Amino acid sequence: MTAHDLLNALRFARCGPSVDGNELVLAAPAPPALVDAVELLQSGIRAAITGRRWFGIRSDGNGVGDAYGLLNPRELLPIDVAMLTVEGAGPWDKLPARISERMPKLFASRETSGRNRRSYAVA
Repeated sequence: MTAHDLLNALRFARCGPSVDGNELVLAAPAPPALVDAVELLQSGIRAAITGRRWFGIRSDGNGVGDAYGLLNPRELLPIDVAMLTVEGAGPWDKLPARISERMPKLFASRETSGRNRRSYAVA
């Protein structure tokens, strides 16, 4: 599931996702099956709602996907991402260790991770 897919699922569940400052706000609680994904992908959801760029870095501080770490909310997370942020939104969100093993549906495989990265705004 991508951040964009999750945003659509939250809209379908009538959770009313929006952004207030640098925070994702839900008008109603997320369905239990989506709570963990929302917690992990909240920065990607915020990027998709606001049209800001979304970035990820590996644990060594280098960008995932491209040299700048630009991510696409319509793609799965790169398998080696360790931290996420939204352009202009302040500190990085550190992902829990081995999260790709616990939530594999949110991550690309090693073979596909980092392909087809481009910048764009999502509404």
